[in-house]
Amino acid sequence: MKIDPQNILGINGIAISYRKKKNYELAFQNAYKAIELDSQNGYSYSTLAEIYSDKGNENEFYKNFELALIFNYDIEVIYSEVIYQPYFKQEKFIKLLEKYGKKINN
Repeated sequence: MKIDPQNILGINGIAISYRKKKNYELAFQNAYKAIELDSQNGYSYSTLAEIYSDKGNENEFYKNFELALIFNYDIEVIYSEVIYQPYFKQEKFIKLLEKYGKKINN
């Protein structure tokens, strides 16, 4: 990040790393920094959704996951992320995907 402090994917990757370490304060800081640099990057919103999911805040999870979908988030990523597995069975999640022309691959 010292080389390119504007690297959105790098900053988002740092947010993901902090989330996985359960350091939510730094995860939030980096996710919001990535969004501040590019407010239309779906991956940053998905990272924010994942942080909120870890913290048990489903309302914020859904709000940010929808923003990720609005900004063309490639949902193929969710199949490799354990955090999304419980949502695959939720009607609210399925309907949200359908709203944006997406569906869960079985």
